[in-house]
Amino acid sequence: MIQNKNSLGFHAVILAAGQSSRMNRQKAALPWIGGKALLPWMVDALTDGGWETTAVVSPETFVHWEATLPAGCAVLNPEPARGKISSLVCGVEKLPQEAKWILISAVDQPRLPMLYHRLRREADAESAKIIVPANESSRGHPVVLGGELRDELLAIDEGSLGLRALLDAHRLETYRLPDSDPAECQWDLNTPAVYEEALAFFRKNCLSTLNDQPSTVASA
Repeated sequence: MIQNKNSLGFHAVILAAGQSSRMNRQKAALPWIGGKALLPWMVDALTDGGWETTAVVSPETFVHWEATLPAGCAVLNPEPARGKISSLVCGVEKLPQEAKWILISAVDQPRLPMLYHRLRREADAESAKIIVPANESSRGHPVVLGGELRDELLAIDEGSLGLRALLDAHRLETYRLPDSDPAECQWDLNTPAVYEEALAFFRKNCLSTLNDQPSTVASA
């Protein structure tokens, strides 16, 4: 995992071990903005936003991403065919027991850097167990869970509706981030057409460099 000076205890796990069958290409390697592929861009955006970042990848891509991403960031899921939950468990297992907050994002659900910054600030201030962007009655992504839910995350499985069941069980302890812009939280890159739309949106709405983002938190 990689961190900036303000990220101690605040962790992000990117799930990037899937086969991307509907896209017919590896989503993590999709050309994105700033001359970067999607996964490295997300790692940089989350890290700059105050999150120690881990990316869970497949055996076929591990050597590439281990060499491409910052040291310690890439984590291997040896059996990604078991489903997305297997990647989540692989990532969470690598986190320290003292993790305060855990942000979970699929690689095909990028968000504007300002949302990662905002979630970090909210996590620093909130006492709820879960923080989610909210659009009317729907939960958005990424989700942020308190470190006290680490053991519950490690115990989830596909047969019990996985992460959704955990979120449902703690819905009364969830803080729904107000004023979440649906345009910022809608992207799920499942088809080439949606990818092209998302790429155009991010090119238009992202600041030219991550360094242009406002400061996330005061020094810890």
